Amino acid sequence: MTLRYASPSNTFIPEATGQVIAYVRKPEQFKLNKYVQLVPAPKTVGVFAKFGRDSFVRVNSDAEFAWQDGDERPKGHYHQVPFEWTEFRTFRRAYPWTLGDETIEGSTGSLPIKQVYQAMAASIAMTNRTNRVITLLQTAGNWGSNTAAANTLNGGAGIWPTGSDDPTSPNYDAIYKSLVAAAQAIHLATNAVVQPTDLVTIISPSLAKSISSAPELQNYVRESPFAAQFVKEGFDPQYQLWGVPQTYRGFKIVVEDAPIVAERALASGVEATTNRTYIKNDTTAVMVARPGSLDGVYGAPSFSTVQIYHHGGLMEVEERNDNWNRRTEGSVSENYKEVLASNISGYLITNVS
Repeated sequence: MTLRYASPSNTFIPEATGQVIAYVRKPEQFKLNKYVQLVPAPKTVGVFAKFGRDSFVRVNSDAEFAWQDGDERPKGHYHQVPFEWTEFRTFRRAYPWTLGDETIEGSTGSLPIKQVYQAMAASIAMTNRTNRVITLLQTAGNWGSNTAAANTLNGGAGIWPTGSDDPTSPNYDAIYKSLVAAAQAIHLATNAVVQPTDLVTIISPSLAKSISSAPELQNYVRESPFAAQFVKEGFDPQYQLWGVPQTYRGFKIVVEDAPIVAERALASGVEATTNRTYIKNDTTAVMVARPGSLDGVYGAPSFSTVQIYHHGGLMEVEERNDNWNRRTEGSVSENYKEVLASNISGYLITNVS
């Protein structure tokens, strides 16, 4: 070490500030809970019943129900309700972490390393759960007839980023027409049970960014009767970040902005670049029904499109001290299964951009 003369720049010993910079997303910041329903399951294996839709609105002719004086009351032999059982099995997952006791002891106060690792495990659990649900929703084969391209739904008005508010434009109301057509298909398929107010449309950050500059959306916000209120009170956080309001002409929109890193950590510590992406893809929009509250009741009627059946609690935090190896092991565990319980109460809109 080279000897130096004393100066203002070298006569102090750096001390830990206690400040921690860790990009850990809190579980409540994930958008997943805005479009799924959580249902506690008493066992790891369960079933739910799907009833046929036609029986509840079947009127072949009025004459079938006629009851003339002196005649027998119409029989109910032909009015049956078919159903099928759908089985599910929850799967248990654990998101672990391990720290040496000396590391924990040395970090007390200046660097709360154990709390960071606990938060990391919770964040990974929510990221994986979001990824599983979005993968389920973006698989076209899961939707039956409730999927179509945006250009088909909007009658040839084109992809969403070209949406216009000019009635003379071929792209007039490209976004709105797609949403209305999907909502109408859901409304018809569910015997008018699912209303537009029950629906949530999930889009990616990149899609939100591209449609935010579409005249259809820009002019809607500018000419909205709430424009003065926006100026006075400010826009909602989603609009400020992505340029898309939480509600567009009555349709709720959620920008699913959960990121994911799809590679293992490198020994060099170099962080991910090309494999850091958003979970939601940019080419589809998913409309789902999420009526009522986040928490559902096992066995109760529900037409939420996506349900997560969980056995035991979600995000169970556990920790133990391994005295022999002088280390502490922690884990966040949960036992669940994501289910597209009612694909007719949702819609997959493809080729939106």
